[in-house]
Amino acid sequence: MTTQLKTIGTQRKKQTIKNESHLKYLKFSLIVYLLFTYGNILAQGNLPSSIANQYAKNRDQSISDDFSTVDFNKWCYRRSKLDPGVGEGTKYVYIVDNSYLSLKGDNATKKGGGLSALKSSHFGFYQFKYRVVGLKSNVHTAWHPAIWGDKNNSGTVWKALNPPREHKMEIDMVEFYTPARWNTHAIAKSEGLRSKSGKLVVGNFDFDNNWRTMGFEYHPNYLQLWENKNGRWEKIGKTVTFTDGETTNDNVNKKNRAPIFNILSNKYVSAANDANKDSWLHIDYFYYFPYSPGNGSGGGNSIVTLRKGNATNYALDGGNGGSNNQNVKLWSFNKNNVNQQWEEINRGNGYYSYKKRNTNFCIDGGNGGKNGSNVKLWRCDNNNQNQHFKKISIGGNKYRLEKRNASGFSIDGRSGGANNQNVHLWASSNNTGNQQWIISSNNVKANKELKNSTSLGLYAFPNPTSGIVKINTDDNLNMLPTQVSVYSFVGSLVGSYENTDTIDLSGLAEGNYFLVINLEDITTKTKKKQIIKVLKK
Repeated sequence: MTTQLKTIGTQRKKQTIKNESHLKYLKFSLIVYLLFTYGNILAQGNLPSSIANQYAKNRDQSISDDFSTVDFNKWCYRRSKLDPGVGEGTKYVYIVDNSYLSLKGDNATKKGGGLSALKSSHFGFYQFKYRVVGLKSNVHTAWHPAIWGDKNNSGTVWKALNPPREHKMEIDMVEFYTPARWNTHAIAKSEGLRSKSGKLVVGNFDFDNNWRTMGFEYHPNYLQLWENKNGRWEKIGKTVTFTDGETTNDNVNKKNRAPIFNILSNKYVSAANDANKDSWLHIDYFYYFPYSPGNGSGGGNSIVTLRKGNATNYALDGGNGGSNNQNVKLWSFNKNNVNQQWEEINRGNGYYSYKKRNTNFCIDGGNGGKNGSNVKLWRCDNNNQNQHFKKISIGGNKYRLEKRNASGFSIDGRSGGANNQNVHLWASSNNTGNQQWIISSNNVKANKELKNSTSLGLYAFPNPTSGIVKINTDDNLNMLPTQVSVYSFVGSLVGSYENTDTIDLSGLAEGNYFLVINLEDITTKTKKKQIIKVLKK
């Protein structure tokens, strides 16, 4: 009996140890799983850190989709009069497990699924997770499974946007074609003329049905493909820049920088040795982060005040809180008054929006333009040109703010200055002090950055410039630029470049800018910084 009890006790002890080991394993596995899941969650919606300050912190939900269902407030079936073979309906477009979109390429009907966005988008960072199923390395597609964008909406309505009709913008973010190849490129077409393509990358395609997370950067100055591998973003292929010259494999003419409708599309596989094969394009999510240096949240954008040039004791004031149709007026200048603090958001090409701090309401000039039109607050919208104002330098750090879609009218503070004095639009004139605004930065971090200057023998040329500048390094300096940040005269971050000595200021308004150049000694790895002042003509 005693021996039996000892045996039972030993067995229980072994089982307890086994259970504890199993529990530890489960705990470890749970931790690994949670870390992996958290890492995946972070990967969804995070931007590459080196460019994060160029794009809005939050994705545009009117464009973005997680595809738990097909939201027909955002999408329509792709139906193109130029390609009647594209199919529609649940046979070709459907959601799997409330989780991801499936677009089928049906060999039997020679049709396939497609969705086209109802709303256009423009400059920004596009992030999407996808996979292609059913293709083999020896099979080419008759219509490539693709995520792409065009200035036309190939859906229920055929829409045409600027630039002019003779210039057509098409961006293929991902497309598949010919055996064992995949390609991402930008095509800028001039109708009736010879077409050339600027290809970012051509390479081998993953035929193992794996999910991939890609990013496409549609910047005002360039195009760049990215891929997220194990939670880290990496640039893929080369950068294609926008220039004033002819479209080539390395450059796209600036006239083709157009808003686009995003299109998700698949058709069918066709090959003599694989005659009855179908294919599927699966898309887990599609996100759009609009171009907005500083994350569009005040974290990196400059916070500024706008004082009236001929009544400097008064500044633009948005009043308490924020709501649609709330008047913008003059009030006694106080840099600590939050009603007079505006987040300056770069919209590209020299245009800016001014968002009232701690609100989501922007200065808005209303529809059209005429003398006496009230300037008010309205809910901020990246694409609303009533909220875009061109900064035109008058000299002496004074600017005229001209409405983007009514170029003959600017923000005018009326004669003199007084509390509660209304602000309106008036015919543009550089000679009236009522339209001259002193824009001063409250961004302490940016101002400190600009003051920490060291002379290392660098200079930019040409200076003054109308666009491109190059940074020259002395032969004995032994240092190379690792990052160049471009700040406006009032401290707004308006551009950022990595590992290059060539900076493009062509899209910025006339005025003074500061290049904050971070350098690294190629021998000792010592890091230094120099600031160069550049005049943009």
